[in-house]
Amino acid sequence: MGKDMRIPGFHPRDEKRKIGLSPDCNVLMTTGRLSSWKRQDRVIRALPRIVAEFPNTKYLMIGDGPNRSSLDH
Repeated sequence: MGKDMRIPGFHPRDEKRKIGLSPDCNVLMTTGRLSSWKRQDRVIRALPRIVAEFPNTKYLMIGDGPNRSSLDH
């Protein structure tokens, strides 16, 4: 049996509203240090294909580091 990853009282639709996203959108999120070896650039390059298949998708990149300015759009 795997670890229970549920958070009591967590409601995705409400959390999306809190940060200004449509409650019905899909969210792709990465967290981590924004440095080249983490390869967040690969996710960014893949976004057009992801959004083509799932049009209501938003990407949240959470973190800080030396590559922040080059990844921030």
